[in-house]
Parts: sequence; C-alpha cells; structure tokens
Amino acid sequence: MNMATKKNIFEEKLVEYLKANKKRKGEILDAIREVSGLTRKGAIKRFRRMQVRDPGTEDKRGRPRYYLPDVIAALKDMWDIGSEACGENLYPMIGEYIDIQIRAHSPS
Repeated sequence: MNMATKKNIFEEKLVEYLKANKKRKGEILDAIREVSGLTRKGAIKRFRRMQVRDPGTEDKRGRPRYYLPDVIAALKDMWDIGSEACGENLYPMIGEYIDIQIRAHSPS
C-alpha cells in the first residue's frame, strides 16, 4: 500500500471520524488500522493533522524540482528499461540505455 492510497482512505473517513462519538471513533480506528497497517495512535495523529491542516496551503516539503516534464518522461523511460533500478544502479547505465534506444529507433 502506498502513501496515496493511505491518504485516500483517511480522507474518506475524516468527516465521519470527526462527527462520531467515542465508540464509533474506536470502530473507525480499528478498521483503518486493519487496512493501512498503522498503529492506533498513528491513525489518531494523522486524523488530527488532517483536521488542523489549512486546505488553502500546499505542501512545500522536499527539494524543489529541477527537471521539466520532458526530462522526467525520458528518465522514467530509462528507469523502465533498467528494470526499475534505484538511482545508484541506474546512473552508470544511462549512457548505454540511450545508445540502445538510438540504435533501436534509427532508420538504418
């Protein structure tokens, strides 16, 4: 289960969780704990963060992007060709993968 899936689960249950009584909150937490694999306390904290988050602001976490969409598409192609290898293993092979792609698409 990836983070986007977990986020969707929490967004679906947020309104119900906030309106529920104590017993119903416990049932919701148990269900989410089973599905997401989070601990009960972790689920409570995530609901709290979602409740106090300002919807008008966007997340500014992480490093800024340096790549344009066409570069990202090319990198994803290289990543697919490299059998979804990590960056450390993919980097030394990118030159060879590019040569292979040029040979495969050249009209010789």
